[in-house]
Amino acid sequence: MTRMSNKPESATKVGYLRQHRRFPRTILNRRFHRCRAARHPACWSLLLTFVLLAAGGRAQNSDTRLRWWKGNLHTHSLWSDGDDYPEMIVDWYKQHDYQFLALSDHNILLQGNKWIEATNNRGGAVALEKYLKRFGTNWVQLGEAKGKQQVRLKTLSEFRRLFEEPGHFLLIQNEEITDQYGLKPVHVNATNLRDLIEPQGGNSVLEVIQNDVNAVFEQHRRTGQPMFPHLNHPNFGWAVTAEDFMQVKGERFFEVYNGHPAVRNEGDATHAS
Repeated sequence: MTRMSNKPESATKVGYLRQHRRFPRTILNRRFHRCRAARHPACWSLLLTFVLLAAGGRAQNSDTRLRWWKGNLHTHSLWSDGDDYPEMIVDWYKQHDYQFLALSDHNILLQGNKWIEATNNRGGAVALEKYLKRFGTNWVQLGEAKGKQQVRLKTLSEFRRLFEEPGHFLLIQNEEITDQYGLKPVHVNATNLRDLIEPQGGNSVLEVIQNDVNAVFEQHRRTGQPMFPHLNHPNFGWAVTAEDFMQVKGERFFEVYNGHPAVRNEGDATHAS
């Protein structure tokens, strides 16, 4: 599930997902033969372990019993092509009983100084009005450039403190590495990154996926920070075949279902679902 109107998205819960309005259910599936249909406990134990590791010092819940965690690893905001402010998105997920959320905008981390036009964006005047009503003028930073009203987008480090609660709600830094081979879009979700990863490119769809996946693993090796990649919406643009994906080394997850009408989850007469 993703808080946006017209971009492929995914949501992950270690167990089940709840659908809300225009944000459809999606899951991640592990690409192992022993984990068909994601029913094998080992599949979900890896994701659970990752979420706990990603929480780091912020997860101070002493309860060691296994439990289900509900969250979303593929979400877009006005930092790229989403239709709402990041705080509004995070607020919605927390209010609807999610335990973790990752904002995975295209080829960008929620860092640095970024201003956008206040009404000439995907959210428009309606999104700004709701943003001001929810967070107030003391939080929302407005300005002007070339005679047009601007809004500064808050960074993850700024708004994280408003929402995170140890043992209850966790924000994870993500990026959708948005790459391509020719006209075929190749999007790899990178979860819990420390630094931005630029699209790596390649001489085939398989090579593009492998290079982007390798870049995530290299950052993990260099920093020691828990992180993992997964392939988003493989049927988007008919870009990725099962034969391509099966050859990627180290990639164990992919997005099974996505709510955008262009991602072609069901396949067709010549493409697998």
